[in-house]
Amino acid sequence: MDKHLSIRIFIVGNYGAGKSTFARKIGDFLGMKPVNLDAVVWEPHWQERSKEDCLRRLDHITSSDCWIVEGLSDYKGQSGYHDICFEAADTIIFFDFPPMLCWWRIFKRRLQYHRRNRPDLPAGYPEKLYRVFLQKVWNYSKDERPVIMEKIASLRHYKQVIELQTPRQVESFLSKLVQDGKLGINFSLNANTNKK
Repeated sequence: MDKHLSIRIFIVGNYGAGKSTFARKIGDFLGMKPVNLDAVVWEPHWQERSKEDCLRRLDHITSSDCWIVEGLSDYKGQSGYHDICFEAADTIIFFDFPPMLCWWRIFKRRLQYHRRNRPDLPAGYPEKLYRVFLQKVWNYSKDERPVIMEKIASLRHYKQVIELQTPRQVESFLSKLVQDGKLGINFSLNANTNKK
């Protein structure tokens, strides 16, 4: 990757939408290691860090020229973690998947990584399910999605916004990326890109 190139990508969407897998594939292509917001907000064994520590860590990450951050660790935008990423990013990729699909993927992930770490998190973050988390996944459309949509609407006129609404669109996006041989600054395939 060109050391003078600036690539700042924030990938956001419901839990279980596939953001981490997507971020790894983008990162492999660009030679960059994505940052999972869970690893910023939580210490090993899922102990929550202080808000001040999280904000400091995010400021450090997003102050560099090249980064990929993915995740949903800021309930209704109350902590300001998403705002930092939204404002610092030049490209926002929004996974706008239905909750039922996300639920299915979360249960699949739970079976796949039972008592093990997911590859997008460092050691000490074993996969687990709990009722409050599943409720957040199900209520995402009314609790968190409107906040994200409002923020994206305010950024469309000066940032690249890519909305991926189906797994097929995700695969098409990645195929186009590999086919073109470059990240590009206009990923207009069948996904919605800066048109709203």
